[in-house]
Amino acid sequence: MQKKLILSGLLIVLLLACTVMADEIPDVKGWNGTKWGMTEKEIVSVFGNKIVYFDKAMDWKDDYAKIGLNDYSINNMLYDVRFAMSKATDTLIQVTLSNKKGGITDYYAIEQLLVEKYGKWSYKKEDITPAERISRTLTLDGMKDLKTTWNFSETIIECFYTEISSINFQSQGVSYRMRKTGKGLDAL
Repeated sequence: MQKKLILSGLLIVLLLACTVMADEIPDVKGWNGTKWGMTEKEIVSVFGNKIVYFDKAMDWKDDYAKIGLNDYSINNMLYDVRFAMSKATDTLIQVTLSNKKGGITDYYAIEQLLVEKYGKWSYKKEDITPAERISRTLTLDGMKDLKTTWNFSETIIECFYTEISSINFQSQGVSYRMRKTGKGLDAL
């Protein structure tokens, strides 16, 4: 009988802890006032005259981007924002923020802002101490490829940095992507 009471008490404490943790960081359902499934017109209504229309749409296999924001400032860093729409539904499925001038220090700065907002990441491609980060990154033939991911029930957030020194290329940014539902792991 005493074991049942102890187990019941532990179960209640565990359930309360899970409830409190779930309340701390709400699900992410889009980016900065946009929500997954919005139309282009609805996105334009959120950002008004800050929206830019591309002369030629960026076209990928299942989605495209015709609108975005230029020089969007985050923590004194400028990003180009692209709103990717599903070809099947013409609705928002991804937002990508690209910092073409950003280096590895910008990656860590944005990563820290995301940790402050969303808590510890779900996955990190590089997991070393801050002091080691600048001098020791994942390197393969002059390539650095870093990624930190947060998983929510409706959204996957990825902070990324890629550098290929042999061609003098670097890219840093963040993507907010609608989690697909249906068959596969996401349906579990």
